[in-house]
Amino acid sequence: PQPTWEPIMYGTRQLEMLSDYTVKENIRKANEIIEGNIEINPYIKGKKTGCDYCPYKSICGFSADLSKKGFRRLANLEDKIIWHNIKTTLGEISEEESED
Repeated sequence: PQPTWEPIMYGTRQLEMLSDYTVKENIRKANEIIEGNIEINPYIKGKKTGCDYCPYKSICGFSADLSKKGFRRLANLEDKIIWHNIKTTLGEISEEESED
């Protein structure tokens, strides 16, 4: 059986924020790599892992059994929490507002 899902409609502003957030995160990750952080750090969410989609899994050598940390566990977050985190990262919500 195929998984069921509902299509999500986003407005122009949400798509712009998502694009801005993605660019900002890509720059942050690129800077981490430039600084020498090339640690293997895959995630697991439910039964899926980042390794399921990785073209380098045959050569990377990651093993959850051998890793001291294992997989990073991703939480299931509600949409409003995800958008709140995006807005906070983009500076559209101050840290003080974020704590409320």
